[in-house]
Amino acid sequence: MFNSLGNQFNSILKKLSFKGGAITENDLDQTIREIRVALLESDVNLKVASAMINLIRQKSLGEKIIQNVSPAEMIMKNSHEALKEILGAEHEFKIENEERIMLVGLQGAGKTTTAAKLGHFIQNKTKKTPILSSLDYYRPAAREQLKILCKKNNLDYYDYTSEKDQKNAVIETAKEQIKALQDKKYFCAIFDTAGRTSINDDMMQELIEVKKLIKPTKIILVVDAMIGKTAIEIAKHFHENLDLAGIIFTKTDSDTKAGAILSIRHLLSLPIYFLCSGEKIDDLDEFLAERVAQRILGMGDIASLVEKASNVIPNDDSDALKEKAKRGELDLFDVLEQFRFLKKMGGLPFISKFLPTEVVNNANISEKKIKQFEAIILSMTKKERVSPSLVAQSGSRKRRIAKGSGSTTMLIDELITMHGRISAMAQQFAMFDKGSIMDKFKMGQAMSNVVKK
Repeated sequence: MFNSLGNQFNSILKKLSFKGGAITENDLDQTIREIRVALLESDVNLKVASAMINLIRQKSLGEKIIQNVSPAEMIMKNSHEALKEILGAEHEFKIENEERIMLVGLQGAGKTTTAAKLGHFIQNKTKKTPILSSLDYYRPAAREQLKILCKKNNLDYYDYTSEKDQKNAVIETAKEQIKALQDKKYFCAIFDTAGRTSINDDMMQELIEVKKLIKPTKIILVVDAMIGKTAIEIAKHFHENLDLAGIIFTKTDSDTKAGAILSIRHLLSLPIYFLCSGEKIDDLDEFLAERVAQRILGMGDIASLVEKASNVIPNDDSDALKEKAKRGELDLFDVLEQFRFLKKMGGLPFISKFLPTEVVNNANISEKKIKQFEAIILSMTKKERVSPSLVAQSGSRKRRIAKGSGSTTMLIDELITMHGRISAMAQQFAMFDKGSIMDKFKMGQAMSNVVKK
């Protein structure tokens, strides 16, 4: 969801990068106008967009700054700082003993799946198993879904079988569950509540009653990022009635605009705890303003990508690969292994969310091509995989490999060229998350040049 705004920022800064010398007030005014348009086109609230461009202007004005940095560098640095201020301070998601978390939101926002993801996150973080419970009395399928997700991911689930047809069924069910939880003394309980297609008085009154009953330590609103700026009014209504602790945005891997995420934090002063970006149980990312600001500016989030990779790649393998990369000794065995780790992490669509916009735009590779490259590597001898130059210099080797893999000599040449680019990229990645924000901006440009044909 950050790609569109990242592309726009990238385009604006490219214009400035061609300008030599110091930035003038006219340059600054023109750039700020373009940034304002980009923010509004991304559904950022007008008040929030105005606050952000005012911050950029305040940070950019000043003789010393104007004289000592290039225009693109200055605007990038100040935009990053302004974004961090708009997104607010970091709020670590802390789990206290006897925590009771109540998830609320509209139907279809993904509350049930999010409940399981949150339980999995808490289990990994605390090494203790929380219990999950459904208060969605109206949708038996939602209760069954949560039960299945808990069983599949080794989470505890409070099951109840009593049939109720009275008006206060949800309240009676909640009473049963609270008593059961108190008896078992679980350190953390997550309650998945019922949603509606739209906010109404009956729904809100029921949630207020449930709140009084279960006395949650945190009430978290689950919001579908695809509803755009409507999310602001929905969050405001829930907050006024329930006193929310924070927000989780779901479906952030969609093509929706990023305006709601930028706006809601600034307007309501509510922390965003997590971003959900897929259907897998671990597709729940803590919201870190520093990293989100980098993604919005098109600089990617290599730190998060490395953390994700560390969960897939064994430590010993990762350390050995780093050493080989530093020495410039990556071979096609290593490339093949990285293709396989890429699949485990979710493939190219997943990886591209964390890469700089320029890198994604310039990369000439697809899932289909990766499969073809795998077949080519598997058709090589051990000696050829270690020394791809042997293949590059021999037409007969290429023809043999092409026949064995069902590909072409052109694709083999492309793989060998890509091997060289991957080696260079590995060195860039090692440097990417170090230094200032300007170092990261410049590194993103360098990485982009590596992937270009």
